[in-house]
Amino acid sequence: MVQRPAHMQITERSIGDATVVDLRGRLFGPDATEQFGAAIRRLARSGRRRLVVNLADVASIDAAGLGALVDAYCFVSRNRGTLGLANVTGRLHNLIVITRLVTVFDIFDSVDDAIRRGSEASPAPSTPECSMVPQLSQASLGSIQRFLRHA
Repeated sequence: MVQRPAHMQITERSIGDATVVDLRGRLFGPDATEQFGAAIRRLARSGRRRLVVNLADVASIDAAGLGALVDAYCFVSRNRGTLGLANVTGRLHNLIVITRLVTVFDIFDSVDDAIRRGSEASPAPSTPECSMVPQLSQASLGSIQRFLRHA
């Protein structure tokens, strides 16, 4: 049996003008999502405008974790920054497509790709407002939870 970390570990590193937020463990439940959200808010408030969330070592994610990614996107966007997702697993990518969040997030194959191509991105007036992020019903959230448990 694979041992999973009980909590989310977050490290940050700067590469050029970008800050990479490396996540390790499970983006699952209120403790991990609050820890992640607090880190993103702190970085955005400190003036970091280009954030890349590295998901390579995220063992699992639940609907609350997906919500935390959306909240992070919204907070960074409101603070005139950009947030990209790197190393998105197949399951998470499918979930992002199913929930139509693929139109919201900039998704990159690697951190290097996000740094290289993400430098071309800048907050623009055409960036979707958070009020336009697809809203999910309780039934949809239940379906997502089942998908995450069985995928």
